Amino acid sequence: LAKPGFKGLWGKIVSFTSGIPNIFRILGSVAVLLVLLVLAPLAIRNEFWTTLGSHVVLISFLLVLCLVSLSLIWTPGQRIDVRILLFLNLRGKRSAFWDGIMLTITQIGSGIFAFLFAAILGIAGDQKHMYTFLLGSVSLLLLVEFLKFLFQRSRPYVVLNSVRVVGSQDSGRSFPSGHTSQAFFMATFMTVNFDLHIAAAIAFFATAFLVAITRMYVGMHYPRDVLGGALLGVSWGLIGVLVTQFIFQVGF
Repeated sequence: LAKPGFKGLWGKIVSFTSGIPNIFRILGSVAVLLVLLVLAPLAIRNEFWTTLGSHVVLISFLLVLCLVSLSLIWTPGQRIDVRILLFLNLRGKRSAFWDGIMLTITQIGSGIFAFLFAAILGIAGDQKHMYTFLLGSVSLLLLVEFLKFLFQRSRPYVVLNSVRVVGSQDSGRSFPSGHTSQAFFMATFMTVNFDLHIAAAIAFFATAFLVAITRMYVGMHYPRDVLGGALLGVSWGLIGVLVTQFIFQVGF
């Protein structure tokens, strides 16, 4: 018999992992992190705990993100998700004009908009922030896709027949929301790197919040998907600052 090709082997791996319950995926990931931490040299472990203590805000966001992720196995949470989603997706008058507005706003969290935003930074002569923004956006995209693969949460329109889909049906899984994470990453990136006035920072985060709302309005995500995306985006923006500072300090 011929050996299965890479595609066939990968398909079997995906099929096998897709059948693993989410709780075991989560516990397995936590176990791997704990093992890595235990096996790390003492100096690295000490540095790890020192770093945690000096970045309370970032750690708080990550902890809440973990709690939101764990809540996906909570059945009452799914019912709450559905109620909020259907309220935003179906309630009230839904005109073609309003649908168009929401579809336009939701694109702020897309990869295309991220590259356009980076291009604007480059045209303005800010090469450093252009490259760091691109690096953060691309790495965030990879992280989001990994988490989608890990949690395997189906999109609302796949599970609920009553969901109204506005625009095209996005492929892939639902948790976390990639558009929301990108929008909040951009808001965090601009706020911490450019020392924005409070009004400008509020405007960026308000825009990111609108992107999160549109993801439910168009029927692509549940509330916890966008909440997880928002927490991930902010966390990734704060992590990006630390990574950038390290790179420029050591002179890479």
